[in-house]
Amino acid sequence: MMPVKSLDRVATAVDGAESSHGKDIAMWRPDPSGPQGPMQVSEAAATNVGGGDRFDLTQNRAIGRAYLAQLYGRYKNWPDAIAAYNWGLGNVDTWVKAGRPPEKLLAGVAAYTTRVLYDSGLCHGVETVPVRRSAIFDGDPEFRADMADPFTHSILGHFDADGGAFTRGERYL
Repeated sequence: MMPVKSLDRVATAVDGAESSHGKDIAMWRPDPSGPQGPMQVSEAAATNVGGGDRFDLTQNRAIGRAYLAQLYGRYKNWPDAIAAYNWGLGNVDTWVKAGRPPEKLLAGVAAYTTRVLYDSGLCHGVETVPVRRSAIFDGDPEFRADMADPFTHSILGHFDADGGAFTRGERYL
């Protein structure tokens, strides 16, 4: 069973990653069928959790939170649930079935997952800067994610092949 405190912390961190806690005007996209609001909720995610008004701030956050809870229920761990929130269920399912090969995880998804885990406080005291960070974030045109060094210094490297607990004694909720 998922502790409510960890869901609250992850939802708050996702809100921050997606919209700077509702401060990013770009959270409202011109295409109404695209992800919307502080939690960037898609039509599919809203439907999956029973609907709601994605264009209402309070409901958007409630829908995003419910979707995170649903993803945690599916994957039984926060790293995969957060990656699925960002990358989509199909992509994460394919990646998990393939054995979670680091070279197949998009750099942006790894960075997003790391940021949310770190910002939620579910992991602390662990290096969160991936190898080649400057190339990833500075838009280096010669950098390709499929050529990236493994995220050996990333929080994701501290999870086992099943997305389980840290190997150094730390744990996430």
